[in-house]
Amino acid sequence: MTSLLFIQNSFLANNIGLIETGARLLVKLIEVSNSINFFSNISWLL
Repeated sequence: MTSLLFIQNSFLANNIGLIETGARLLVKLIEVSNSINFFSNISWLL
């Protein structure tokens, strides 16, 4: 019983880690796309 609980807990922890990693990657992607849009707007103004 305890081993099953341990497996479930580690599985949940792995899923949470994946979700956190995905969220960080998504934020980085948004930052990069925002900076690209920013630079393209500046070059368009120039």
